[in-house]
Amino acid sequence: MPRELTESELAEIRDEFVRSAEAAARAGFDVLELHCAHGYLLSSFISPLANRRTDRYGGSLENRLRFPLEVFDAVRAAWPAERPMTVRISATDWHEGGTDVDDAVAVARAFAEHGADGIDVSTGQVVKAERPAFGRSYQTPYADRIRNEVGREFGCAVIAVGAISSYDDVNSILLAGRADLCALGRPHLYDPQWTLHAAADQEYAGAGAVWPKPFAAGSRRPQTGRSEGPVHASNSSGTASRVLATPAGGPDRRHRMTPPRPATTMIPARSPSTDRRTAPDRATGAHQRVPAESNEGAAMSDRQGIPARELSDEELERQGVHAHAMRHWVFLHGTAEQFRTHTERMLELEQEYLRRHPQRTWQGSGDAPGAPSRDDRIRDLVQTFSRAITALLDEEPAPGSATGTTPRPDPAEAQAALLRRFAESPGGRLHKLEAHQIARQLTPDSHLVASLYRQDPPLLQAERDARVITDAGRAWLQEHGVPA
Repeated sequence: MPRELTESELAEIRDEFVRSAEAAARAGFDVLELHCAHGYLLSSFISPLANRRTDRYGGSLENRLRFPLEVFDAVRAAWPAERPMTVRISATDWHEGGTDVDDAVAVARAFAEHGADGIDVSTGQVVKAERPAFGRSYQTPYADRIRNEVGREFGCAVIAVGAISSYDDVNSILLAGRADLCALGRPHLYDPQWTLHAAADQEYAGAGAVWPKPFAAGSRRPQTGRSEGPVHASNSSGTASRVLATPAGGPDRRHRMTPPRPATTMIPARSPSTDRRTAPDRATGAHQRVPAESNEGAAMSDRQGIPARELSDEELERQGVHAHAMRHWVFLHGTAEQFRTHTERMLELEQEYLRRHPQRTWQGSGDAPGAPSRDDRIRDLVQTFSRAITALLDEEPAPGSATGTTPRPDPAEAQAALLRRFAESPGGRLHKLEAHQIARQLTPDSHLVASLYRQDPPLLQAERDARVITDAGRAWLQEHGVPA
């Protein structure tokens, strides 16, 4: 029969963890992860469904965390300081009376305070009667909340796991600021070269995905049909070349030409120049430089102009993931009008998906007990995006501000220009994200919008996701002679 471990037995187990860590260090492992999830020993202390102790190791969450933290501290002391150490947790038990997302935030915070370099956010597998809400990237919302409430505060990396299978999923999660890393297990069991193939599909060539020399010829996707152009081969030096067909009646020889240099960026990046940006290539997803005056939004999808109702299920889901990522990118690099266009397209795709799958949310099945409703899920997506953008506005300087090439604008002029945009908008109203984007074009001060509705009297007022100019704001424009 199971019984409680005595304190001397707990100390012995703690020391066994330490000896294992020391052995791993001698063997040359780079990263160590302490497994506190999925019902294993340390997980069973954390979950109230498994921990029935009545001593100082049971009861409150603080007590249930006591032994896992003791083990962590001992292992961290034995593990080389220059090597990172992470902790895997179950963010929810998927069962009534078990841990939930609020507990997960507290657990992550405790390990971060004790020096964890990363939190690997999984869920469940604690009790047999669990009812998980499986679905695409279904555990990512937990990683998202932990990253934005704990990870950013402590500089602790957050790892998203669970049903993340495509590089579109990975790029979307990272671009949205929902996690710092994504860990993929089953996709690598299905395809051990998943990472290299994802890089090849996006025409990425760099230190993040280095092909072994004997396999370098496979670093570009092979031709699969006549419409994809000439076959690529390798010359004697291992350089990819294009083989042209021999003309009819011509000499029996082969002509070679060097293929275009592939793009070297896997995700959107701000161009160092202010008059050029990067935008995704429609066929590959790679990001190429394009003139600032061109329409980056046109490259979002192969079938951008097709109404969502006419798309296949596969195409709808693919475009939806891409639309989320592109909307975030356009917010930082595009114009307010482009941002509005991408937002409308994203909502169109999402609403069509929910119409076809009424029992699901964008992130997974919604029919399990305790699963969020569709409205709650959409609200969570909006809040997630708001947090990510707010963090970026706080961290990232406006173009040119870091180099000093653009003089800092007068605060009063920036305030006047922003208030004028509000006054010119229908009803004096702008979505809060659009307001931030306009403010970002006017000044490197990331708190301009907030400062206007915190003044006394406030020049702007918050109404749900919108910001509205007040009578005081209109009066301020008149006092300063700003036409509106």
